Amino acid sequence: MDSRTFKDHIRQLEGDNPYHILGINNNSSIENIKKSYRKLALIHHPDKNGDAKLFHKINISYKLLSNDSYRSQYDESLTSLNKLNKKRQQDEAIIDAELRARQLRYEFELLKQKRNNNPSTVKIAKNLNFQLPNSVKLKWKPIIKFDDKLIMDLMSVFGQVQKVSNVDGKDGHLNTATVLFGNPISAALASTHDYKHTSDLWDAIGLHKQASLLRSATIESTISTDEIHFQADRLSNYDYIAASISSFKDH
Repeated sequence: MDSRTFKDHIRQLEGDNPYHILGINNNSSIENIKKSYRKLALIHHPDKNGDAKLFHKINISYKLLSNDSYRSQYDESLTSLNKLNKKRQQDEAIIDAELRARQLRYEFELLKQKRNNNPSTVKIAKNLNFQLPNSVKLKWKPIIKFDDKLIMDLMSVFGQVQKVSNVDGKDGHLNTATVLFGNPISAALASTHDYKHTSDLWDAIGLHKQASLLRSATIESTISTDEIHFQADRLSNYDYIAASISSFKDH
């Protein structure tokens, strides 16, 4: 195999995937490759006012994938690239999580200093007890079995989980469970997360697929937002931050 020819073919594709250009998957047989090539070549041929550049890429893609040696080399490079991309995404997810945690700790320390330097706030906090809940009701699509361990792992991205209970409760077509966090900040983070779109939060722990089944996490509380705002001076530092996080969802 002429490696220079292979590299030249790859260069002419300008980063495009030959499988995508021919509209086939990686497991396609040589018969399907030929069939797709002939169909696309007829449609995009310059003599029929087709796109000359696309037609050229269709030809190059066919040359790559119809040659066993070229195809094998391309598949190997594609596998390596996918592994590198996955590793990069996992590294980025870990870094993002660390940065979020660091920022939260920094904001917490600033708030603690500010509130502790206010004599009236310290006095009120010592004499009154007004705490926000640190548990949420989690809902998910029951496509696969969720147990205590899996739920605890999924929710740990928001902070320490103390306990999972009432697993396999029902709410319409969804299953539910109660998740008790170590503090109200974690509960607030879990309740304000947008579960409609699976983020990279779970990539680093290999639970992206399971997380895609999550639908909501609602703080279990009878305290209204207005009451929380009214009692702001009675909140502990942790509760104050949790209330601030929860307020993001109201806007």
